[in-house]
Amino acid sequence: MDERIKVLAHNLINNSVRAKKGDKVLIQCTGPSTIDLGRAIVKEAYRVGAIPFIKFIDQRFQRELLLNCDEEQMRIMAKNDAELMAQMDC
Repeated sequence: MDERIKVLAHNLINNSVRAKKGDKVLIQCTGPSTIDLGRAIVKEAYRVGAIPFIKFIDQRFQRELLLNCDEEQMRIMAKNDAELMAQMDC
């Protein structure tokens, strides 16, 4: 893994969100290009004692979903996202 990704993950966890022991951290990754960074953030979160949660979005699935969804479906997705985020500290 590129050392710069590890440095970025360290900075995000320790400086940007200042995660600490017991904090629940939501990590949302969109697309395969974000996998290495997502993994590094998970590792750094565990290193500081935080509890990481991953949400991975593949743009191809997302596109198909959004092309034909209706307002009710969007409301349900938004509600689920909001409920998950409400449980997070970071």
